[in-house]
Amino acid sequence: MLTTPCHDLRDFIAQLQAAGEPKRVSAAVSPYLEMTALCDRALRSDGPALLFEHPTGHTTPVLGNLFGSTRQVALGMGVSGTADLRQFDHVRDCHDCI
Repeated sequence: MLTTPCHDLRDFIAQLQAAGEPKRVSAAVSPYLEMTALCDRALRSDGPALLFEHPTGHTTPVLGNLFGSTRQVALGMGVSGTADLRQFDHVRDCHDCI
């Protein structure tokens, strides 16, 4: 079943927010290894996308784990669930397309 596909990154972020993601990290977090460790921990637990609001030494927030779960990939591809991702198997299996 198709839902509304994302047209760009801002649209995808809006859809993540409607789904209760990303989880905001308001504490200062170092982009050197610390952010990666937190993203890895979230990824391994099938967790949410993470918005680091105050990366140490920078003024621009960082969004991580956008496609960290099949649930997030399904949302980005405009399908209602992970089972619906099978319709894209031909793209994954197309080695001659590259």
